Amino acid sequence: MARARTLLLIGAFLAPLLAHAALININTADAATLDSLPGIGATKAQAIIDYRTQNGSFATTADIQNVSGIGPSTYAQIAPLITVSGSAATESAPAAAAGAASSTSATTVYTPPPAPSALSVSIAGDAVALLNAPVSFTATPKVKSGSVDSAASIAWSFGDGSTQTGIAVSKTYRYPGTYAVVATATDGDVTARAELDLTVSAPSVLVASVTGDGITLQNKADTSLDLSGWKLLAGANWFALPSGAVILPHAAVLFPSSITNLPVSFDARLVAPDGVVVAQFAPASQSGAGTPASEPATPAPAQPHGSATSSNSMQTVGSAVTSEFAPSNENAAAVAPATPEAPAVAGAPTSSPLMAGPAAAPGVAKLVRSPYAYGFLGILVLAGGAFMIL
Repeated sequence: MARARTLLLIGAFLAPLLAHAALININTADAATLDSLPGIGATKAQAIIDYRTQNGSFATTADIQNVSGIGPSTYAQIAPLITVSGSAATESAPAAAAGAASSTSATTVYTPPPAPSALSVSIAGDAVALLNAPVSFTATPKVKSGSVDSAASIAWSFGDGSTQTGIAVSKTYRYPGTYAVVATATDGDVTARAELDLTVSAPSVLVASVTGDGITLQNKADTSLDLSGWKLLAGANWFALPSGAVILPHAAVLFPSSITNLPVSFDARLVAPDGVVVAQFAPASQSGAGTPASEPATPAPAQPHGSATSSNSMQTVGSAVTSEFAPSNENAAAVAPATPEAPAVAGAPTSSPLMAGPAAAPGVAKLVRSPYAYGFLGILVLAGGAFMIL
């Protein structure tokens, strides 16, 4: 009797475990297995399979009530026998399902987002720049995953004491040299830093010629010259060079008058975006071929319209070239300065041939300097002396 009672107690203890082990996973069970559930049958079993095919797996056992034909009463019968994870139900049955056994809820583990401890920043920009022309830089801050950190702020230092803030910035240098451009990204307490070495130099460019066809610019450097946003000036007129105006290394480019609409003016200048004159036309007759850029050429009258020059020099800021045209050959005599005259001697007759200067007629000058003239003067002196004695 005692033994039978012991067996009954063991059976009562194992019954829930056996029932738990026999739970049917409604996310993986086939039609035959689902059909074995009370109140389901073949039609509802197929409806369960069709539902999870169209909508995905059931999140909780109670979601099976979304299947057409399965209501609270049916769910109350099958709730203790089904699961969505192979062990226990992930959500307790709703209160409306009377008599349904509650199931154990799954525990959700919170995973915090990764901290931006691996913040990095990179700089996009050229490693060379020209004096008096803006150069652009862009910084890209990223987190460890490689995605852009839009919350990061960027502070710039350009190596000459100037600073800016922002993702994209522009800087104009006034003096040549090599500068360390530094971008510092900050996101909360985390910072990152990137550095770019920038070489700034004066453009090696000449206004090579000014003719009726237009203005020719020559790039003397070993690298291409980007003149986007620069201007050509001729007298009071100017032409803005478009974006992408590039002159190849050691190349000369004619900017035709038909495009620039600039007049023929021998004070043609190339001006940087900030208004600084970088190169200015100077004919060879003024400055001499090969005049260095640091030595302004001496201003001289420009040549008449249509005259071509084969060489010229580059002028620095502050040099000035007269923009007036030279007089034509027909009017040259009218404007030519007179030859300076020798000062008059006090008491001497201005008409005397003895005082004739370089402007005297060649024949008269020769006669005055001849020995016959001196002999004739000697006779006159002797005759005058004799006349006084008598």
